[in-house]
Amino acid sequence: TQAWAAVGTVACDLWPANRGMQETPGGAQLLSRGEWYITVPYDTVVTAKDRIKIDNRSFEVTFVPNNRSWDTGLRIEANSHNEELRT
Repeated sequence: TQAWAAVGTVACDLWPANRGMQETPGGAQLLSRGEWYITVPYDTVVTAKDRIKIDNRSFEVTFVPNNRSWDTGLRIEANSHNEELRT
């Protein structure tokens, strides 16, 4: 089995990257996949292999930008699976 371990806690900001959800088939159920931006402090170490947990929600990191010396925060792109679409 695969298990995830917590490696740290940082302040973050979360907002949707798109207005809707994309539904993809996943076995016997449809999986809603929302795309999100997560901003963390600039010096936070995050890779595309990581997962981020915010409250009771989990996000899979899909993109981390290259280092840029003028940034004050690191904006990560992530997917959240099995999210309900709420308007």
